[in-house]
Amino acid sequence: MKTLLAFFFASLYGLLLRFFFAFYQDWLQVISISLVILAPLGIGFLTVALSGLQRVKSNASAFFRPWVTTLILLVVTIMLSLEGTICWLMIYPLFSIMAGFGGLLAYRMLKRRQRQAQHGQRADILDDFDRSDLLKFSPVLTLPFVLGLVEQDRLLTADTYIVTREITIAAPPSAVWAAILHTDDIAPQVDQGFFTNVFQLPHHLRTTLDTAAVGGQRTAFYERGLYFQETITRCEPEKLLIVTIKADPGNVPPTVLDEHIVIGGRHFKALEDTYQLTPLSNGQCRLQLSGRILLNTPFNWYAGLWAKWGLSDLFQHILYRIETNATQPVK
Repeated sequence: MKTLLAFFFASLYGLLLRFFFAFYQDWLQVISISLVILAPLGIGFLTVALSGLQRVKSNASAFFRPWVTTLILLVVTIMLSLEGTICWLMIYPLFSIMAGFGGLLAYRMLKRRQRQAQHGQRADILDDFDRSDLLKFSPVLTLPFVLGLVEQDRLLTADTYIVTREITIAAPPSAVWAAILHTDDIAPQVDQGFFTNVFQLPHHLRTTLDTAAVGGQRTAFYERGLYFQETITRCEPEKLLIVTIKADPGNVPPTVLDEHIVIGGRHFKALEDTYQLTPLSNGQCRLQLSGRILLNTPFNWYAGLWAKWGLSDLFQHILYRIETNATQPVK
């Protein structure tokens, strides 16, 4: 029973934090150190502290027990529409690891207090927090609230990343070039990327172009009404194509992506794509696709891993579509 109560109150603490950040959203940032790093630290601390040493008997138990609480929070916040599924699944590994560290912190404090009691230094101490004052106004629990108001967007850091994928196509550069400029609709089974399918991201449908020259407008269409406007900034026929990308977050349907990771939004922007063709022997062609993106979060080291994985997966889809268009029989 006490284990269930520990999970309940730790989950309740997490929900209160999320409601607090939602209520004061004009001053607090969801993509922040306070909510993503410090909040799970407090959740893990509370989970183990309320469980006590009778139930938490090792470092491993202290580290992984809070993962149950974070899983409860994941399910409840998605059901209450407080968080989107995509955003939660991306942040969940980091969130749970930080909760584990919070659990370890509480476990070490419990063990230290137990040793003090055994040596007669603190005769009033039990093996858990039933009569402890450590939970009262504990800095671990109050830090997310306090520092959230102080942090705001001060820790956001803008960094650019480049992602590159390439493919060898059994077609001449002229056919590949034509497929780059205009990609027709292709059957959905062509797209088999793990990231796109698991996170249910929109599949690329087709690409259109008005003029194959500098200043030409290229439009990439995706499922669920998502599209991107691209402007050609460099064009060397059958050799090189560079386009800048404009994504207006106001034009992105709300059902496509979570509000915190909208392309063109505050935290993630796609800047530029480069298509480079290299002729090979036997009439083949190597096509390299590179993309430059901008991340603006307090933990780009972590967000960058997901962004590069997702973009690499998307690029592989695009390359397969170009290959299919370039190698299909001419009607």
